[in-house]
Amino acid sequence: MNYKEESLTDPFLIPYFLFLISYFYRMKHILLYSLLLTLFACNSSDAPDVSNIKADLEIVRFENDFFAIDTNNVTASMQALSVKHGGFVNDFTTNILGIIPTTDSSAPAVS
Repeated sequence: MNYKEESLTDPFLIPYFLFLISYFYRMKHILLYSLLLTLFACNSSDAPDVSNIKADLEIVRFENDFFAIDTNNVTASMQALSVKHGGFVNDFTTNILGIIPTTDSSAPAVS
C-alpha cells in the first residue's frame, strides 16, 4: 500500500472531512438566507419624499490646509490650522497620525 492510499483511509481524516462538508453546507445556507433577507428588507416604499429639501453644504478641505503649512514655522502654522478647523486638528494629529501630545512645559503648546 503506498502513501496516497494510506492517507485517504486514515480514520482521523474522515471526521475532519465530514466536519468541513457540513460547515460549508451550513455557511452556504446562512449566506443565502442573509442575502434574501437583505434584498427583501430593502423593498420599502414608505420612504419620505426629500426631493424638495435644499441643503447648503460647504466642503472644507483640511488636507489641503494641512499639507500647505509652513515647515519653517510649524508652531504658528498649526495654531492657524487649529483656529480654522477647530478641534479636528487635535483629533487628526492624535487619533489618525498617532502623534502623542507633548506635556513638556518647554515645548510650545499647540491647541
